Amino acid sequence: MTLSFRGVAIAGCILCVSGALLWTALPQLAAHFWETDPSHATTLVARRYAAALFALATILYSARNAGPSTARQAISLGFAVGGVIMSVMSISDWLTAEVGLAMLLAVALQTALTSCFIVLWHAERAGAHAATTTNDSPNGLPTRD
Repeated sequence: MTLSFRGVAIAGCILCVSGALLWTALPQLAAHFWETDPSHATTLVARRYAAALFALATILYSARNAGPSTARQAISLGFAVGGVIMSVMSISDWLTAEVGLAMLLAVALQTALTSCFIVLWHAERAGAHAATTTNDSPNGLPTRD
């Protein structure tokens, strides 16, 4: 099976919209699912987190049909960096008993999607590098048309 940016972007969009809707409409339920305190501060931050998830979903959905480009590489890398950071923080929170076992489901989803974006980023970066070094220039550097 070959990964496609379109498929991974759509999966990321669906995941982000699902999380955003949950944290916007039912922040107490989401906090209960993660076994954390559903305080006013938690729900306040959760709604802002939901806005960021909606923004990321919009970026992924808008770029889903984009061809290979520096912008698409940036989207893949940005998602991957955010996913790694969120996974590390989530595992740390779980190990210190700040959240419950359900957080590991979020980590599994983040890790799977992050891995896909890393693979795509690496493949596009390698392809872009090959395209700039495989040309008719005697020194291998890109030439101007």
